[in-house]
Amino acid sequence: MSCPFHSLARKPADPERKGDAPNGPASPPIAPPAPRGWPVVGLLPALRKDPLSYLRGIAEEYPRMATLRLGLDKVLMVNDPILIEEVLVHQSENFNDKSKYYRRAGEVLADGVIPANGDSWRSQRDAISPSFAGDVLAKVPPATVEVVRDIEARWRAGAAEGRAIDIGPEMMRLSLEVFLRVMFSSELDEGKFALLTESIGTVLRAAEKRVWAILPEFLDPPAERRRVREAYASIDTIILDLMESRRKWGHEAGDMLDQMMGAADPATGRTFDDRHLLQQIRTIILSGHEATGLAMTWTLYLLSRHPEHVARLLDDSLDEEAVIAGALARRFAHMRCCLEEAMRLYPPVWSVSREAKADARVGEFSVPKGSTMMICPYAVQHSRRNWDEPDRFLPDRFAGSRTARARFAHFPFIGGPRGCIGQQFAMIETVTALTLLVNRFEMEPAAEVAPEPMLSLRPAEPVRIRVAPRAKSARPASAQTAREAVPA
Repeated sequence: MSCPFHSLARKPADPERKGDAPNGPASPPIAPPAPRGWPVVGLLPALRKDPLSYLRGIAEEYPRMATLRLGLDKVLMVNDPILIEEVLVHQSENFNDKSKYYRRAGEVLADGVIPANGDSWRSQRDAISPSFAGDVLAKVPPATVEVVRDIEARWRAGAAEGRAIDIGPEMMRLSLEVFLRVMFSSELDEGKFALLTESIGTVLRAAEKRVWAILPEFLDPPAERRRVREAYASIDTIILDLMESRRKWGHEAGDMLDQMMGAADPATGRTFDDRHLLQQIRTIILSGHEATGLAMTWTLYLLSRHPEHVARLLDDSLDEEAVIAGALARRFAHMRCCLEEAMRLYPPVWSVSREAKADARVGEFSVPKGSTMMICPYAVQHSRRNWDEPDRFLPDRFAGSRTARARFAHFPFIGGPRGCIGQQFAMIETVTALTLLVNRFEMEPAAEVAPEPMLSLRPAEPVRIRVAPRAKSARPASAQTAREAVPA
């Protein structure tokens, strides 16, 4: 299953847009224009008041690049999809290190491939990449089917009692349970799962606070640092217990843990010891499962409010054997379109930043060494310059040819060398789970919920949806047209 976002064609620059180089690349580079701000604090008050709306406005007013003064910091916000591609792909060696904002979060997130930089990141990425491919991906559909069965039982019980389902925690649980089954070929009991979920939440909330913190981590309140240490200890104990339990099997299961235990640094040939295995698994859990859970949460939220698209996803002939065989993603192109449109409107990774290792030129702009480059998928994916009717849920914009759009007009998995390592895993899981759920349950429309930009783009309030088991019926005629092949 190839990445659809990496096949998008580049869109030529519009010569009439503000910031385009009037005399071509031979002209001397210029500093990116800077919106006016307050003395000392700069743009921080406006940014903190409503980050999403403010950054979206900056992207419309400065469609190429802008200099944002945030207190004592200066951030270069890159808004043009072509310049974003330049930073993330064509000049990725110069912009491959995560910025100081990520390093602050890394004070809490600790070691692992995602917060790492430089040679450490490259060697870790090369070593674990095979763990997210091949035979491991074949385990995702059956694991997802098993977890959806458990969800179905809970939702049926909730429907019988007349309770609305809080979709967010359910999708987070689904994402984490699927990962644990693919990683360890096993599952946790309710007590350990609840402890793991609570501990993950504690660490992620602490990491969010670190991103904008002024003082170093060791000056955080002692009680808060103790909670984070205890949360880490709980996460590590649970992971190590699962690793030990798997080793007692005495044979390989062909799961992700087998792949990672056999992974070797291409440069040195060394395999991971238990400490490094623990770091990688912990980091993937902390940084990966939330984004997948949020993608599913936002997609179900939007589908509940757009039943015309649900009707195109129904299929009475849907059976679990076909799902387990991996046939689902190819059969239901429209679910993939709905998912991609949901990630356009509500990208879980709503903002990323990189640091320039050396002086550079990006388009017509000069980028001094050490500059923080900010890229905001939310702003780019809501721009009227890149999308018609950008605030509407229109999944069919992802059907058919993509050549009319710039590659980085839509990039929920970021892209480039530091793009999401688990992209194919996530797409298989989400398409499988969402298709099963909408075919098994009717959904009342959810109340409108605003997004909240934290480390990830979360719903600001619980997404509560009343569900009812779906009665089997003839497949709607409108759904017949949705049964088309998805390119591999």
